[in-house]
Amino acid sequence: MLTRRRNLIVAGLFTAASAVVAFWSATTLAAPNTRLSASCDIVFSSWFNYSELKNPFADKPADDELDGLVSTSVPFSLNSIYHAYSNGIFSWGDDGHTAVWYSPPLRGVLTFDHLHVSKSYKKWARKNTQNHEDQSHYITTPTGDKKPKYEVRFNTDFQQTVRNAFKAHSSASTDADAIDDLETWITSGYMESAFKLHRLGMAKSVEVWNNQTEQMVGGLYGFFIDGVFAGESMFSFEANTSKMAFYALVERLKAKGHTFIDIQQVIEPYEDEAGNQIEPGGVTFYLGGENIPRDDFLDRLRKQQSRRLPF
Repeated sequence: MLTRRRNLIVAGLFTAASAVVAFWSATTLAAPNTRLSASCDIVFSSWFNYSELKNPFADKPADDELDGLVSTSVPFSLNSIYHAYSNGIFSWGDDGHTAVWYSPPLRGVLTFDHLHVSKSYKKWARKNTQNHEDQSHYITTPTGDKKPKYEVRFNTDFQQTVRNAFKAHSSASTDADAIDDLETWITSGYMESAFKLHRLGMAKSVEVWNNQTEQMVGGLYGFFIDGVFAGESMFSFEANTSKMAFYALVERLKAKGHTFIDIQQVIEPYEDEAGNQIEPGGVTFYLGGENIPRDDFLDRLRKQQSRRLPF
């Protein structure tokens, strides 16, 4: 009996010590300005199941007369982002304080079977990457002693990926104090929430690095919630690098069994009555993206969520 009690005490002390070490690691190894928030995120994530928390959008139907506006009164938080994206709602920025949430009547998706890879990109990839004839056109894995010009990495610098996307979508300084004054949805409140989600494994980055300059020159990031990837933003500081990141993401998700990406909105070419193109389509349109009715999207979303596939 005494031996068993002693073993229980030792086990309890070991568990407590492990918890202290884990907490110290989370608070000490994180950047100084994120130590406390990071440790709180870890505790919050461990203690709560987000799906069981109150859904702040439960009584807020989309207003299709306002492009599917759902709410302008729900602030960014781990809980609000989880429930938004798990129910087909996304944010188009904020006013510095409160997020603006939408569920448009037409939702952008890219079904992997519809992915389009242009001949010009294939030619570029053959010139700038190695193993391009392998199982994927984007492969940049070094062979022998020679490195290709570009390398695709996943989740090695999420914060820099978001900040690069912010930089690409604005002409102003990336100084955090100036973020809320810019005309972009990537505001300081949005960034803070995205960084927290990444620490909890619910936000992912795909990065293209130039091996010659050792700089991130293209990439994208998105939220990965309930087994569904929702693309948030992509950027390119060198030609074709955002496409390289996108194709890499598709190949990775396809290998895990996924069938589509939520890309929120696809800008299609605009033509006049005579069929003349007035405005070109957005990047994702030419990659194979399409807009589908909201109900069809929600049906796809639920089916994908039920599979709980990994990233």
